[in-house]
Amino acid sequence: TSVVQRRLVICRISRISQSSKGTLGVLFIDDIPRMFTLERPWLGNTRLVSCIPPGKYIGERVQHPKYGETLLFRNIPGRDGVLFHVGNYVSDSKGCILLGLSLAQEKDDPIILSSKMAMDSFRKFVKTIEECLIIIEDVK
Repeated sequence: TSVVQRRLVICRISRISQSSKGTLGVLFIDDIPRMFTLERPWLGNTRLVSCIPPGKYIGERVQHPKYGETLLFRNIPGRDGVLFHVGNYVSDSKGCILLGLSLAQEKDDPIILSSKMAMDSFRKFVKTIEECLIIIEDVK
């Protein structure tokens, strides 16, 4: 069994690039950069096709039937079912956040690599918490 932390854990996604092709970011856990993120482009927070708005959210540990143990975002206005999960291309996401260990580009499309390895590492972190604060910051 794992020990669940009682302190407030902060996950921060600092978006580093946004275009009509997708949104790239860096995921920090307690101010340590851990991996890269890939999201859909900003399309007005439209369910299934847009990245989520910058802001503060609660991430709740869940066991998802397809993606396994991960964090589910709570309190996103007008949205539900947003998770962290495996994927390399923007098309692998229906509004969720994909995790990877490195960045690449295919034609003009941003992609992330080593997503399964990133997710395995992320799951080790998720096992230690019940929930965390997730802060999403747009490109400055």
